[in-house]
Order: sequence, then structure tokens, then C-alpha cells
Amino acid sequence: MLTLIVFTSMASAADVTDMPSNLRGDVSFSYEYSHQWSQLVEASELVGGVNESASRMTFDGEFALRDWASVTVSIPMWLEHNISWSDPRTMAWSPTEDTGSMRYGTEIEGGVEPRSGSGLGGTSIGLRVSPISETRGAKASWVIGFSQRLKDESNIFTGSADELGAGVGADTTSITSAFSTTFGESLPYVVVSWDNRGDSSAPGTDPETGESVLVNMTSGNSASFVSGIEFTSTSSANGRSWFRTDFWGKAQYNAWSEVPSGTYLPDVLSGTEGSTVVRGEYIDYTIGLGGHWRALPTMQIDLSIELGTNSPTQLESSYQIYTGSFSPRVAGGIQATFLYR
Repeated sequence: MLTLIVFTSMASAADVTDMPSNLRGDVSFSYEYSHQWSQLVEASELVGGVNESASRMTFDGEFALRDWASVTVSIPMWLEHNISWSDPRTMAWSPTEDTGSMRYGTEIEGGVEPRSGSGLGGTSIGLRVSPISETRGAKASWVIGFSQRLKDESNIFTGSADELGAGVGADTTSITSAFSTTFGESLPYVVVSWDNRGDSSAPGTDPETGESVLVNMTSGNSASFVSGIEFTSTSSANGRSWFRTDFWGKAQYNAWSEVPSGTYLPDVLSGTEGSTVVRGEYIDYTIGLGGHWRALPTMQIDLSIELGTNSPTQLESSYQIYTGSFSPRVAGGIQATFLYR
């Protein structure tokens, strides 16, 4: 599922290792949308479906302190984060399995109200360093990135039904290593990244006082590998304007994490509702197509679309309900970057 919200890879081959020159900078504005459809499966029996979608706008800025070092800032705005269900069933008690089961539940007439939220996400501040670069005479470019995203107490787990936030909200330390080179008109590239997430917050109950409080939940770490190649489709005579086509593949491992019971299932037993449960680990698989248009020396437009799926995962440790073997996901986005070089 999308709790770690998988959006498109906006950066092109040149961008993943491209940096402004000394005391120059770039700013960009992007819009991204992602939607995933998953079946709910229990003991090989289909018991409904869960869908998750999100749309987000992001402001990104980068300023070069030296030709080989720059600082970055990223501010996301979640326009919507939505979790909904198709053909929902009630959760019934199974005495033979000694746990809740949707196989013995009944169809919920009229459906279930979607879980939906929006709002600002945590700001990210980072540093990018380029040990080698083709712009400085090397045969390849290598950029290492470090960033820290601040915790956001307003997330998809918090607030009332009408005032939910969006995203997971956990503080995140990210490390990225990107390589690219040039072979004629093609630019192959590889990006490896690691996200170490802190705790996210959700409403809970203090076991000593019985009062309602925010409790901390473990957010799953992730590691990803991206490999792609970009081709110059057309360019102006002076090379200052061009259009490039980009193809890539991505695999991302997502570790187990904690969520409030009832986040991804349409109905749960009263004994677990709102308690902290574990969602299992899984792997995302993605292929993508992008177009990158340097319309002017000072402006670039990026378009991207991705298709993906993920391995089956247990949505809540309290129930033997998993996502299906194929959970299609589609994502797309557009970004405008203004360059001061």
C-alpha cells in the first residue's frame, strides 16, 4: 500500500547528478498524483478491496555554496490523501481461528466512509555533495545527498474524521547516492537511497490515566534502487534547448511499520479498534516513462508516468488479511524548474 506514498521520479538522468554552479540556484514547483488498487484476501478468498490515492504539490529549492556542494529545501503540500474500500464486509469473530475474520462477515450496505485528509507535510532540509562531475572534466558524475525531513504531527492517522492530515508524518533521514555518465546521445544513471524514518503519531490512550493522548508508532524504513537511461530526442543547434526521453525501473523495499487498527480495513473488532498493530514488509516494483523539455536556458518542464505493483503484505497483524498478488498502481506528475546558472 501507499502509506509510504510512492510518487513519480521527477528527476531526469541529468538532474540526479546535476548541480547549480557556485552561488547559483534552482527553484521548482511540482504536482504529483498516485493511485493504487488492492484486493483484500483471507485464506485465498477475496473479501473486498482497498484503494489508496494521494495528490501533492511540492516546492523545491537548491542553492550552490560551491561548484561541488549545495543546500536544498523541500516543502510538500498534500492536496488529498484518501483511503477507501470496495465491497466492504464486517469483521466477525471466528471461534475456530480464535481471531477476527471477514470470511464470516456480512456485506456492509451503503459502504464505508473513506478516510481522507490534507495539509502541509514536514519540511525537508538537505546537503548535496559532488565528489566527481563531468562538468569538471571527469568521465562520470557522482552526487551524494543527505536530507532531514521534520516530523509532522498532522498526518493521515491523526485528527477527527473531518480534519485528518495526510502522509505518515514521521521525521525522515535520507541518504542518496546517484551516478550518471554520457554515451553519445544517451545518459544512463543509477540511484540508490536509504530512508530512516522516526516515529509517527496517532491518537491513543494512556494506559495509566486512561486519558486520550498522542502515541508514537514505528514507521518502516525503506531502501530503493533506480536504474534508467535517458535519450536526447531533439535539440537546438546551440544545445541550449532540448527534449529528452527517459525510461527507468525501480525496486523499493519497505520494512514493517505500525499503524492504528482500522486504517486499511473497512471494519475491525472493537477489541483492536484504534490500537497499534503491525503492517508487514513488502517490495514495490515500478517502471516509468518521462519527458524532459529544456524550453529555455532558464526553464525546464518535466513530465512523468509510472506503473507499478507491490508484493502481498499483511495489513494488520491482528488479522490474517493480506493484499492480493497484484496491486496495480499508477502515478503521474509535472514539474516546472526555473534555473539561475
